[in-house]
Amino acid sequence: MNYPTMLDPKLDLSLGWRGVPGWLSDEEAEGLQACVRAISPAQAYVELGAWCGRSLAATMEASRDGVSHYTFDSFPVTSQAVDEAGFSATQARDTLLEVVTHYRYKGKRVCFFEQDSTLGALAYAGPPICVLFVDDHHSADQVISNLKCWGPHLSYRCAILFHDYASEPFGLAKPINELLRPPSWEFRGVMGSMGLFVRI
Repeated sequence: MNYPTMLDPKLDLSLGWRGVPGWLSDEEAEGLQACVRAISPAQAYVELGAWCGRSLAATMEASRDGVSHYTFDSFPVTSQAVDEAGFSATQARDTLLEVVTHYRYKGKRVCFFEQDSTLGALAYAGPPICVLFVDDHHSADQVISNLKCWGPHLSYRCAILFHDYASEPFGLAKPINELLRPPSWEFRGVMGSMGLFVRI
């Protein structure tokens, strides 16, 4: 099977989420989908950092009918994603819009906001968030800002997943571990490079 790569922005939605360019691995997608299956229609999935929509597609394939999906990305001209990909932020945004349109036609509830994720938190008026997936700017300062801004919107029993949590170059594990500590939070392990925390 010829899946798209980060050097080839082709989109093939006949392959499902695997047909969307991106970095999400099979192991990470399985972990993310397992969390999303627990979301009730009265709750929401929120994603910070969408790029082409690979992780968003994976969640919409796993979620129950009626669950709301919100994704935020400002698509800066220069970023780690642009540096590693073989195409521009504009191409990534256009691909994401195709993904969003595709799943809307399939009956999924999905909203895309082209804005910084911390600003998105200030205006968020959706249902309580059961699953928060953090995958935007890979800096400790941005991750800490996201946790503080989105914290009030999280449901009592919720999960937060951090992509590249275990990737050494970013150094995200330490600041995340310092913020999400017992007894309020429990670390459930790493899937690929993705770390999972659950509020208890």
